[in-house]
Amino acid sequence: GVAVQDFREQVLHQMGAITDLKGQLTSKGEPGGFNMKVEPLTRRLGVNPDPSLVFSSVTHGDPETPLLRAYNGDLVAIRLINSSGHDMQSFHIAGHRFRLERFDPREAAKSALSLGIAERFDLLFTAGSVGLQAGDYVYVNGMEEKMMDGAWGIIRVHDDLQPDLLPLTNRSPNVFITPGPLGSTPEPAVTGGRPPKAADASALVAPDMPVRTFDVVAIDTPITLSRDIRLPAGRVYVLAEDEAAVRAGTKPVAPLVLRANIGEAVRVNFTNKLAKARASFHMPELIQSADSQGAALGFNNDSTVAPGESISQLFVIDPRFEVPRSFPILDFGDPVERRVTGLFGMFIVEPEGSTFHDPKTGAPANSGVIVDVRNPSLPGGGFKDAALIFHDDDPIMNRDVMPYRKEVEGARGINLKAEPFAERLDENKDISKVLHTGGGHSDPRTPIIEAKAGEQIRIHVMGGPGQQPHVFSIDNHRFPFDISRPGNAHFPARQFAPFVTIDAVLEGGAGGAIHAAGDYMYGDQRVPFLESGLWGIIRVSPAAAAAPSAAPVLATVLTDLSREYRVVAQGELYFVRFTELNLEGQVRAIVTEDGAQVSYGSNWAGFALEQVEANGATQGDTVLLAVPMAARMALRGEK
Repeated sequence: GVAVQDFREQVLHQMGAITDLKGQLTSKGEPGGFNMKVEPLTRRLGVNPDPSLVFSSVTHGDPETPLLRAYNGDLVAIRLINSSGHDMQSFHIAGHRFRLERFDPREAAKSALSLGIAERFDLLFTAGSVGLQAGDYVYVNGMEEKMMDGAWGIIRVHDDLQPDLLPLTNRSPNVFITPGPLGSTPEPAVTGGRPPKAADASALVAPDMPVRTFDVVAIDTPITLSRDIRLPAGRVYVLAEDEAAVRAGTKPVAPLVLRANIGEAVRVNFTNKLAKARASFHMPELIQSADSQGAALGFNNDSTVAPGESISQLFVIDPRFEVPRSFPILDFGDPVERRVTGLFGMFIVEPEGSTFHDPKTGAPANSGVIVDVRNPSLPGGGFKDAALIFHDDDPIMNRDVMPYRKEVEGARGINLKAEPFAERLDENKDISKVLHTGGGHSDPRTPIIEAKAGEQIRIHVMGGPGQQPHVFSIDNHRFPFDISRPGNAHFPARQFAPFVTIDAVLEGGAGGAIHAAGDYMYGDQRVPFLESGLWGIIRVSPAAAAAPSAAPVLATVLTDLSREYRVVAQGELYFVRFTELNLEGQVRAIVTEDGAQVSYGSNWAGFALEQVEANGATQGDTVLLAVPMAARMALRGEK
């Protein structure tokens, strides 16, 4: 049962950005944003051109969009619906987390989700989050142009009694609201200027909690995504220890990826070394005070940083609420330009007791897109851990404008790299070889994830700052919808949007269920973005030779794919999962308990097998099934 208690409820209709018949975005106050209200950032920039202050109520007053108010510890319910008529949306709440399956405590709560047209969600969370930190928090449409068009607002969490906000009658008794006129909630005062500077964080950490420290700097650097895609005014986060190497070009430019373990605190000493712009370090989901938000938001103090200045921020990974997962690192010093500069990254929470190592040298690694995670308490002693951040700057693709566009415009990439088909076709005109390494083609610039067959791999996928949803997929591999809930469905692909993350643990490890060596493509299944360069390779090398095993069992020939086929193993009914169709017309399969999958290349189709004797095969055994020509053609989609 779920305990019944009072809660504060807000309905939010999330509206789309406005386009005219030529596909041009507008910010003229037409219905958009939330509940037919908008607060365009362009309008605020017209009043004060400093982009670090566009979310500040001290500078501009509160936005016209709905202001959600609650007391610290109140239960809050947002009834969210995508009322847009033409595209997907992204929804993000800074400093708070919710579950899509709100009554399932096993699900890992997150701060962002993507919504299709007319989809609705009930988002329940505690005001002030698990750390019960009062202050102002932003809710926002993660699609950057929609944010620019005014789709954002404020959640205001009070810790002192307000004359115009009644307390809930049966709220949690262990949360205290001070009866006096002042608390830590910022005093609302619109001055038109800059808010007071945030103090260095020094609270929140229990005496026995280990603290992992990162010294991070923001620097200017030109970024080359591909031969023809460049960001001459690029910006990136780097560890202070790597700054010189990145500036010298001896260390590749890549998004900053940080890792820490459950039960640790994280201190980030952040320094802005950009030439002109303010910058910040915003990690939205960990426990933090308002002064560590990395933004000048609402009536909070200003935790953005001027060039040449620094701030120390503190975050807590509470073991009561965390599971291994990932979330974004963002810049609110210049949110207007972050999607086209590269100033973003990822933070990954790893299992308790983990250490992180360079996959090539084995040396300890304080950061890295791909690392080896070692942990003696885990099966196999650890896993390969990779971070992939998809980002773009195309606001019009697949909008309801004519003529339809077929090619992606603007900078786009995975981890600030791209491998467009057009550039590869200049090297070799044969389109059938465009994904091939050889014949004039090198490996793609995008990350190559290398692993031994059967090695455990976790891939963390994030929608970076951008304009579009994407669909992440891996050929011949599957991963669970939610790694925090055992037994949920596995898929070869999932959609996501800006600020949304996917934590994929590959079923069977590298090479899938049969641990097959070879190169596998990962990428964006939205074909225009795949062709524009959003793809890469998982390279699986053969595992060390194992002891010889019994020969595979040859089962009955398949003749009719419209019928249900199954394998009987020692009196119990099992399914067979197909993983590879070889040149001899055989399917190598693994006897499993869950549903059947058939794959040929990257084309998936599901069916089961007729009940046949597998000569005593048990769960986990490999079987070979002969497939006649008609069935092979059906698998390949041929006639």
